[in-house]
Amino acid sequence: MFTMETMQTEMQAEGAISSHNVASTPPVERRTQIKLTATPSRRALPAVIAASADEGNNGRIAENMVDISESGELGRSDAPALTDSLGGAALLSLDRALRFSFANRAAETFFGRSFDALRGRPIAVFTPDAGKGDSEFVARLRDAMREGAPEIFEMTFEPDNRCYKVVVTPHAEGVHVFLGDVTEQHAEMSEVEEGRRLVEQIIELAPQIVYLHDLALGEHVYKNRNVAVSLGYTPEQMEQMSPAQMAALMLPEDGERHSTNREQFQSGATSIEFEYRQKHKDGSLRWFRTQESLFGRDGNGDPRLILGFAEDVTSQRRVTETRRERGDYLEGATQSGPDCVLTLDLSGALLQINQSGKTLMAISDFAPLIGAEWILLFGESHRSLARRALTTAL
Repeated sequence: MFTMETMQTEMQAEGAISSHNVASTPPVERRTQIKLTATPSRRALPAVIAASADEGNNGRIAENMVDISESGELGRSDAPALTDSLGGAALLSLDRALRFSFANRAAETFFGRSFDALRGRPIAVFTPDAGKGDSEFVARLRDAMREGAPEIFEMTFEPDNRCYKVVVTPHAEGVHVFLGDVTEQHAEMSEVEEGRRLVEQIIELAPQIVYLHDLALGEHVYKNRNVAVSLGYTPEQMEQMSPAQMAALMLPEDGERHSTNREQFQSGATSIEFEYRQKHKDGSLRWFRTQESLFGRDGNGDPRLILGFAEDVTSQRRVTETRRERGDYLEGATQSGPDCVLTLDLSGALLQINQSGKTLMAISDFAPLIGAEWILLFGESHRSLARRALTTAL
């Protein structure tokens, strides 16, 4: 077992290594402290390869580890190609005693030593607790080698607190270790997650009903709490409803019209607007006006996701219906009554006269009088009285 004193002595000796053993300026010494940030998951080799592929060439390199294990110790000449393919990720190979048998240039930089300085030395020497038994990181390597199962986990190195994805692949002579820096990816994911939470909070606090409808599934895949509240339910009660129960809240004829309206998206429409009715928990019917927009397409380019913003317009509908009913009543009363009834605008211009008025005034064609001053219907001696009557009424 190497001790800290041994390591310091050998580090001093490394300073005398000739420059031809390192392709560039000797890396600066780096003391690492390791803390695990996630419980490793044990997977079959193909899954580990897929997990190690950061949408680049890493997957191919991880897959090649199997071929490498069959060919014995890696040659130093392989390092440049492996480094280029890994995009700067560290790759090292350890024998069954967990001693370095290969390290690419990125690994040299990571450990702050040339490969010639690392060759044959146990990786435990470079952990913070060297001389006190295995570090947790080394213990993970031993577990993977003993079980013969690939292992993948993440860890953070101090003092710079950069996070690395670690893929350990056992082979007949030891293990291969891949270390990819995922610090920036984690930061980006954190920003995306924070943004997503912010958007969800804004949507939940919005006064409108907001939902995301999947045309293929025929159901909402997201809805804010107002969808439930507007119908008298709690969000929890609505979450427990099946798609069939949700569909039953809408009147059948409105549901058919809803589907017909959405067919416009297949014809190239990007936004539609319509009204529909749904059953409230108390048994009443509520009117809603919604505007839906195309939000996403499937792999074939066909409309798939629809974003909808709706509002309860029941009160507005009731007011409109009441006004229409009153208008119909007044229209019927004036048209059927025996008296002359004139309709004027605010300036006193004629707009309409009922049939009784036409008969009493012997007007066969009212059209030429539309827009004329109503006082013209009176004699000269009564026009001033008619004018004052309108002014008083206004």
